[in-house]
This record gives sequence, structure tokens and C-alpha cells, in this order.
Amino acid sequence: MLWEREDQLFLFVGLATTKEAGVNAAEEYADLDIYVKEWSVPSGELEGSAKEEEWLETFLKQWQTSMEELESTDSFQLEEWDQLVEKVPSQSEKLASLATEIESIENHENLEGRVQLLQLLYEYEQVIE
Repeated sequence: MLWEREDQLFLFVGLATTKEAGVNAAEEYADLDIYVKEWSVPSGELEGSAKEEEWLETFLKQWQTSMEELESTDSFQLEEWDQLVEKVPSQSEKLASLATEIESIENHENLEGRVQLLQLLYEYEQVIE
């Protein structure tokens, strides 16, 4: 996945909750030259309603839960994401792109699941900028 930030492009092939877990995951692709780097999404505030802010907090918790599930079982549950997208505050233009990205989740296993979570995190960063 390509991630654009501050006029730079970053190429991601996966993600992990810790740098150590990233190093372990990279070992599966020993034939590739993979660099493991710590990455974070800058904190920001959405200038919106309390319901939108509450929904974003729930989004982040669900994202973390899915990431932990993916690391321990190689998949994550889609039902919780479906429930979350149903709770998007009505008429919230600010959250529309993030809700659309959630609706597009098709694969929730292994590397494809990691890419889906990366895409969700990227959309989140776009919303809070």
C-alpha cells in the first residue's frame, strides 16, 4: 500500500502492533529486502460534533482490536466493522470516506487483512488532518 504524507510516498507491505512483531513478520519474507519502521498517526482533532468524536474513538478501539486479532489468529471479525459503519452519525460528511472504506472490507485474513487495516488507518489520518 502507498501512503502519502507531507509530499512523500511510503510503501507498506504489512503492519504489526510492535516493532518486534514487525521484525518477526518480516522474517517470513526473507527473500525480500524489508525495512521495519515504527509508524504512528499524528494525533489530531476532528472539528465536528460530539457524536462524530465518539464514533472516531470507537473506530480506533475497533481498529486496535482487529489488529490484535489479526496478529493472534491471522484474521479479524467483520461483524463489528459492519455494526460500526451502521452507527456513523447521520449526515456526517467528515466521516463519509472512512465509512466507505469500512464498507469495502472484503478480506480480513493474513496479509490482505493487514492491508485493509492500513487503508482504514490512512483514511482515519485523512479525516483528522
